[in-house]
Amino acid sequence: MNFTPHWQQIRQIYPEAHASLQWAAGGIYQQSKETVPIPPIDEVDLSPGLELGFLRSDNGKVGFSDPAVRHDYLVRYAVNLVIAAWDELENFASLFYEIYRCSIRINVGSQIGVAVLLVLNSEYKKDLVGRVAEVGRLETSREKRNKSREKIYEFFCDALPELDLKLESLVDVFELIFQTNAGHKIYSIVENLAAHSQSNADFIYNKFVVAQEPRIVSLAFYALRGLAKFNPDEAHRRALVLTNSEQSILRQIGIAFLGEFSYETSKQSDLLQATLDKFNSFKGKFNVETDLVLLQAYGNLANKSDEAAAILVEFASSQNHVVREQLSNMLFQKASEAYSCSWYKEVLLHLVQIPSFSTEMLDSLDYCINYCLKNDPKTALQLVEFIALGWDYSSGEQASLPKLIDSTFIELHNNHLNALNSTITRWFASHNKQLHLAGSDVIRFFNSIPVHESDDDTTKLVHKKTAKNRRSITLNKEVLDTLDEQTVVWVLYRLAGYITDIASLPALLLSALNREIYSLNIASLIVEFFSEYVLYNHPHDAGDYLKSRMKDDDVTEAELNVIQEALNRSEAYFDARQKLPYLKELKPSSQQTYLLQLAKWKQQDLMMKKAEQNSVCPC
Repeated sequence: MNFTPHWQQIRQIYPEAHASLQWAAGGIYQQSKETVPIPPIDEVDLSPGLELGFLRSDNGKVGFSDPAVRHDYLVRYAVNLVIAAWDELENFASLFYEIYRCSIRINVGSQIGVAVLLVLNSEYKKDLVGRVAEVGRLETSREKRNKSREKIYEFFCDALPELDLKLESLVDVFELIFQTNAGHKIYSIVENLAAHSQSNADFIYNKFVVAQEPRIVSLAFYALRGLAKFNPDEAHRRALVLTNSEQSILRQIGIAFLGEFSYETSKQSDLLQATLDKFNSFKGKFNVETDLVLLQAYGNLANKSDEAAAILVEFASSQNHVVREQLSNMLFQKASEAYSCSWYKEVLLHLVQIPSFSTEMLDSLDYCINYCLKNDPKTALQLVEFIALGWDYSSGEQASLPKLIDSTFIELHNNHLNALNSTITRWFASHNKQLHLAGSDVIRFFNSIPVHESDDDTTKLVHKKTAKNRRSITLNKEVLDTLDEQTVVWVLYRLAGYITDIASLPALLLSALNREIYSLNIASLIVEFFSEYVLYNHPHDAGDYLKSRMKDDDVTEAELNVIQEALNRSEAYFDARQKLPYLKELKPSSQQTYLLQLAKWKQQDLMMKKAEQNSVCPC
């Protein structure tokens, strides 16, 4: 196969232009620029290339007109450099970093480096596998690896599908490549090689399952993948055999492959049952290494088998923290495709009922619950409530529940505020102190972060400084209407006791008036809370909020009456207090007053002098 057809054709038909194009390719490679300065006529004559349109000139610089022609000439220039350095191992390896750097700067990706290897293999019959292995062994022997020399591995992996190489020689070099930045490319290479033919699949599979290095053994999984593309029954059979192996890594490979097998045809339904029977034989005997892979496999099969889904629910009730961590990680991975499935929600519900959560597990649960909010806010809130019931509220503000699953609560606040308000109302109406603490933490959380607003379909977070401008969490009318009067009274007492943030408490107390059945007792209690507690401790902030609330369009008559009565009582109290004479014992002496004023003056004078010294403007 000809990997540089334009170079071949121009060299044969236009030899004079060929020389000018070779010079241009050399200049571009050396300077790593798309155009280079035009040389003196006595150095090289570029006119043949320019006249035939292969080159273009502009502002004293020259470059290729066609990227495909440039590619071929750069490849051939680089091939000559590599051939010249073939016997000098370090220079040979370093050249491929130069090729990479030039390619990046002229924006052609890895195409040139890959083509260089293809030409070396097809035309020069160079032993690329042996040379790459020598470079790998040289770098492995060093105390500090030279990352710049690893580019040859990336080019080699990208070129492999088109290289004419023997499988026997390839397998030995994979272990060396695994230790480089290109190691991740080996997996797809093995899968594609195995998918090429039965003989390839047999050789690669048999070679890897007896290897000593675990990373090399793991490649048997990808050999099975390749085999399954044309002989799925045989791939399934071999995977079942692996699950009986005494070697843990081979059992894991077998389980993992059986878990991701397609089982799409009716004929393969028998294979699915065989897989589940084999998995169930492992389920009763706990083994950390096997069970973690088994969990992932059951997760892959849950959408195809009710039996697999039911077993996942069993695992979700496990007290073993390793199993729980792996299960939450699997749910995280499956969230986008399975969040609406009943098994997915059921597993989550069982998982959160055991009050033992690491930070990593909470991160995964936060992500999963957020997905459930898309189509089932009720289940999402049920999940949050189970976590809240088992939460340790003695760990301090940094470990508060809303901070650790903040994505869920922010989504609730921004797009499901009514559902969040319903939940908060139910929590404060319950007799469970855990839920009271959870509700107060949630309210405190939202008063410490920016708040969502919608503006021309674009959402943004903005800081709001007053309670009036904040999308307040309030008691939900529908829930309030289901509560008897005494329960509502307890809700108000709990709010007054737990909520210390003046940005939240007034709105929460007022929202209790939204009950369908008006209660004079509840209205009177709210007046007392405002006048004797809220306005007493925060006369300015709370007073400003209540006065502004009276001007809102949606304020109710009940609210107006309560606010007015509370303000009247508060103002009467402060007016009366203001008129009281100062106690002589509390009055400072004239000497103390003078010294205080003198200290303030000196402090102010010092601040002015410092400001003048630091000012950039002349005074």
